[in-house]
Amino acid sequence: MDDTPDRRALVLLHAAGQGPRMWQPQVDTLGQDFDLLVPDLGDTRPEGRFRVERAADAVADLIAALPGGGRAAVCGISLGAFVALEVAARHPDRVETLVLSGGQTRPGRLLLTLNYALLNLLPSRVLVPDGGSRRALLASYRSLFGWDSRALLGRVRAPTLVLVGGRDRANAPAGRELAAGIPGAELRTVPGAGHLWNVTHAEEFDRTLREFLARIPSPPPPPS
Repeated sequence: MDDTPDRRALVLLHAAGQGPRMWQPQVDTLGQDFDLLVPDLGDTRPEGRFRVERAADAVADLIAALPGGGRAAVCGISLGAFVALEVAARHPDRVETLVLSGGQTRPGRLLLTLNYALLNLLPSRVLVPDGGSRRALLASYRSLFGWDSRALLGRVRAPTLVLVGGRDRANAPAGRELAAGIPGAELRTVPGAGHLWNVTHAEEFDRTLREFLARIPSPPPPPS
């Protein structure tokens, strides 16, 4: 990580069943202008038990250790958006700006059940290509049953951009709910994009993120 004072810190939080490698397109491009922090959310589940709240606290601790006041822009996709929202609500002093893509407020049981069944059918070489624990990943997904963030939305203080892919119809209603509940949040639908559009539409994703962050000046660090 470059300690150049005018470089902003940007945290990228990956989707379920993915890992830091899903952000490789952004590491290669956004890494030229931002100090990137791309944690493995699998490392935030002690004893193999993932909880969104625990992961958020762990990410906040990582941000606190950054130079320049321990603040960062935070961006998450899918499960990463769940964690990013929790970070912003639970640790508002750590988050300068917030970007949520393909997020949810309370994942529907039917959608979770169908997705879990699909994940369970995938071979391990596809489900955990980096050699991670299949059991831990599935346990992480099961932990989302009953997760409800609606009470957190009003606690977010960071300028927020909510993104939904035009083809990600399953998450469109939740995107509207997130934008309506987070004070001052902006909702944007990305035509032609699906769920993990940071990979399929990498240039557009990077441009969208850059433009939003450029509009929100980085606040000065708190007095020491």
